[in-house]
Amino acid sequence: MNRTFDLTNPIVGNRIQIRADLGTSDTTETPIVTDITWKYILLRPASEDTTKRVFHFTVIGHDEIEKLDFDKEELGLQDARSRATLLSDLWTTRDKEEILNFVGADNVNYTAFVVTYTGAGTNCYLKIDQTNRLLTTVLDGVADVSYDFKDKTIKEVVTYIHGLTDYTAVQDDNCSDTQSAHNLFPVFEVPCSGSAQVYYGTDIRQVIFNTQAPSEFKLSLDGRGDDRINISLREV
Repeated sequence: MNRTFDLTNPIVGNRIQIRADLGTSDTTETPIVTDITWKYILLRPASEDTTKRVFHFTVIGHDEIEKLDFDKEELGLQDARSRATLLSDLWTTRDKEEILNFVGADNVNYTAFVVTYTGAGTNCYLKIDQTNRLLTTVLDGVADVSYDFKDKTIKEVVTYIHGLTDYTAVQDDNCSDTQSAHNLFPVFEVPCSGSAQVYYGTDIRQVIFNTQAPSEFKLSLDGRGDDRINISLREV
């Protein structure tokens, strides 16, 4: 006996219950289900109202590539990245298999607020981690402030910081009160012992590496080599 069930909307909800009427009152034998074929369409969950984006781009890998852009060195590094370091950093990041901060190529930054540490400590640093939606500070090498800004606005972040002892925060006049804190520009360490500007961007995202990415191509084996690394990232 074969039966086909057409569901009204198969992508809404995560469970179904099917009842089969055998059309008989004979209970001497128990019916056995021998095979079920389930046809489904892979789509994003019904609760998501925005499309997740996929980003593909190619990274050029050779020594002191930054100098081609007239930028001698990367912030926080004494020298420009070498080809070997660039490759190693990309593969190490891939091996972590975790959500990453990603700033798109079309991103434009605007000032969100100015934060100042006013306490007696010597060195205070601010960190914004968009992968965990977390704002933290480190004071003289010790963790100090930790604030979860998931589903918060920048105004709420400013209000929280300004209410802390030894910290002040002033929202920029051009930053809307409804601007999402999910758009804050991710930073590793920003000194805020003096005043420090915090920015929000137009293309700030959380991503993971797609399967089979990155892929590395050798264009030259002479000298220090020349590489092209194809990157594929998927928004989460």
